Amino acid sequence: MKKWIVLFLLVAYGPVFAQVNPGLNFEKDPRLIDAVNRASAHFHPDNLPIDSPYRLTRATCGTMALMGLRSNRDALSPATKLAFSGLLQGSRPTRTQSVTSRSGRFMIHYNTTGTHAVSLVDANSNGIPDYVDETINAFETSWTKEVTELGYSPPPSDGDAIYDIYISSLGTQSA
Repeated sequence: MKKWIVLFLLVAYGPVFAQVNPGLNFEKDPRLIDAVNRASAHFHPDNLPIDSPYRLTRATCGTMALMGLRSNRDALSPATKLAFSGLLQGSRPTRTQSVTSRSGRFMIHYNTTGTHAVSLVDANSNGIPDYVDETINAFETSWTKEVTELGYSPPPSDGDAIYDIYISSLGTQSA
């Protein structure tokens, strides 16, 4: 019976252990390995073997992968924490530009250069990149629909009644 259990474990979990290149394969717990592989698929795809079942074939949301890492933060090895430190940081990101929405409810923080830079296209010449304008419109529209029209409670505030939105590049996926 023990042979069958070991064989099952090798068949079921063997491929998982081998997914991430040795540079990121610091975990022993299969759940943590799975979380690291899923996060790697979104944020460090070059660390996965070309034939990995975790590789993404289309652009998908990385929120669940990020939550998997963050919810297991305390159990992750120091090396994994370092490899994903930019995603696991507890403090707010630093951005060089910011603009307040027309309602004053939202402060959009963004960069115009570097890894997290937004496109500088500004078709309406208002001095704000169109990507940031669209972000403001999305949050304002969501607030109107969810809080004003449907009566949902506003999200919790951090104390100043202005919701901070940080535009970040979370991965290298392509559609």
